[in-house]
Amino acid sequence: MPSSYSRLHTIRDIAGHPLNRERPVRALMRYLGWNIGRRLVDLEYVMPLAGDAKVVLSNHENYATLAYTEQLWDYSEMLFLLHLLRPGDLFVDIGSNVGGYTVLASAVAGARSIAVEPVPSTYAKLLRNLRLNGIEDSVEAINIGLADRPASLRFTETLGGLNHVIAAGQSRGGVEVQVRTLDCVLSARAPVMMKLDVEGYEMQVLRGAERCLARPELMALIVELNGSGIRYGHSDEQVHQVLLAHGFAPHDYDPGSRVLAPRQSFNTDGLTRFTVAEETKRYRAGSLRHQKSGFVIARSKGGNPRDQGRRIEASAASLRPRLVTTRRPAPPPGPAARIAARCALPGS
Repeated sequence: MPSSYSRLHTIRDIAGHPLNRERPVRALMRYLGWNIGRRLVDLEYVMPLAGDAKVVLSNHENYATLAYTEQLWDYSEMLFLLHLLRPGDLFVDIGSNVGGYTVLASAVAGARSIAVEPVPSTYAKLLRNLRLNGIEDSVEAINIGLADRPASLRFTETLGGLNHVIAAGQSRGGVEVQVRTLDCVLSARAPVMMKLDVEGYEMQVLRGAERCLARPELMALIVELNGSGIRYGHSDEQVHQVLLAHGFAPHDYDPGSRVLAPRQSFNTDGLTRFTVAEETKRYRAGSLRHQKSGFVIARSKGGNPRDQGRRIEASAASLRPRLVTTRRPAPPPGPAARIAARCALPGS
């Protein structure tokens, strides 16, 4: 049962969400009705995301309340994904759950995706959402786990988005799942962006992704660090140091201005954030091209998002990456400027 502090935090988050700021009272009434309903009956809802994209989600999923009341529950991360990716890019969703990020990447941004979900019952829901959005041909869904070596591990299977690897010393049960390394899964393929949400198993996944992390095509990761790694013997700071060693540093992203701002460290509040490549490891250059696409996020009077006026333009003004091999290259643009160029609207 959520604490009073947790409820107040959720209420503030809902009322202050960018898609609710103009109608905070209506958003809070939706929250009240949602909570009454989910205590009375267990239902699945079709949750609109952006444009025609949508996902089916149980009202007892751990993030379902925010999905219902905010639509884009990880607002800055999801818009960063939509602003950065473009058709033909490869997005890797590790711990995809029912596929919210994958659907945005492939159904809205037009990217190709690899969605990795270990828990069989959740994987079935992921496949259903791919069919719902007609993106089966754009997404390679894989029912495995990822780690630092091939093996089999046991996962919890009744915790929804909080399912995780059962650590040594934890109660047994769960479901046995085959695991592989990300480098093995990708082979020669190189993603432009990855999302990593594995409830504390980040270190093991990253150890099995050395080649992927070294690829110059990889521009950004969205990573959740919430302290769960302690049950596997590592801290969030250790994961942070691994990412720094591979040339990735934490940044904030403002979807309104489309500006990246460096952070001194990772977020410690459990919210998903992202890191972007540092210039010491990657210098991307190329011709600037503009590809404009749009999607609509709006809510009707009845509370269901419909195409009726709040338009966010997701453009892809990009710098095609190549690795500079000269011994003394010219000083490259900063990471904020480089990715902002890819995210910017045409003509800005």
